Amino acid sequence: MRTQTTRVLPPFAGAPEMPALPIPHQARLRRGFAAIVRFLRLWRLRMIERAFLAQLSDHQLWDMGLTRWEARREIDKPFWR
Repeated sequence: MRTQTTRVLPPFAGAPEMPALPIPHQARLRRGFAAIVRFLRLWRLRMIERAFLAQLSDHQLWDMGLTRWEARREIDKPFWR
């Protein structure tokens, strides 16, 4: 079975010519990059939400059903958890 390849742009002076990547490999790279972007967005959202949670008063936390201790436990988590 023959795989499709993309066109290779001419290399700049002195650079070795790189073979084109097969299309399935490009799709895997694209999916991997999309997964990285999703993680970065999730981490950023967590940081924003925890910063917002840190600004709430005890009364506002109580309205949400949280204690100050529960909020502090969430705020103190690293962004990747």
